[in-house]
Amino acid sequence: MKPLLVLGPDSTLRNVFALAQQAWPQRRIQSLVIPAKQYYLFDLSVLDAYSPNDWEVCVAVNEFYVNDVRRALQEAVAARGFSNASVISPRADIDASAVIGSNAVIYAGCVIGPNVVLGQQCVLRANVVLAEDVVLGDYVTLEANVALRELASVGSFTTVCANSSLMRQAKVGKHCYLNIQRQYSGEIADMTWFSPAFQNPVRVIGQV
Repeated sequence: MKPLLVLGPDSTLRNVFALAQQAWPQRRIQSLVIPAKQYYLFDLSVLDAYSPNDWEVCVAVNEFYVNDVRRALQEAVAARGFSNASVISPRADIDASAVIGSNAVIYAGCVIGPNVVLGQQCVLRANVVLAEDVVLGDYVTLEANVALRELASVGSFTTVCANSSLMRQAKVGKHCYLNIQRQYSGEIADMTWFSPAFQNPVRVIGQV
């Protein structure tokens, strides 16, 4: 097994590094801060000392640092030839039929039920519960203690805040920021923004 390089631009790097050590106590694991300015300006020169032939990587970016930043950094690192590794707590309970996308980060206490599908680069904080047939898009973040009932779905680049839940068959669109603790139901449109802390509406770069 190749050694693992956990890298990212912000404080969540420490959490994922500790999680990786729990997942692979015998594996060589190293953390690496990627300097960044204005979210998307990464200084990848720090990677020059690491060969993609010798290392796997896990990209760690805090969801409040914008889910799309995780995408941009992952793509920049992949362009250098690095392959991804998921970091999954040994204390997570994952059904054998679940499909987990690349570079997933899944913390302790998570329960992932039958036929659940996670896209790539998803982050599931502690004690997330996904009932049967739940579907997550790419770059989804579910904060601690989020529960999704059966057949619920969450679109790509969406964050759901801690202690929230989705009712059965609820559908949340893409690029949503659901930062109000509540029980969500029905259909929530793309780019929906619920946050008492951040007043600016979500935007997708390149779109009006």
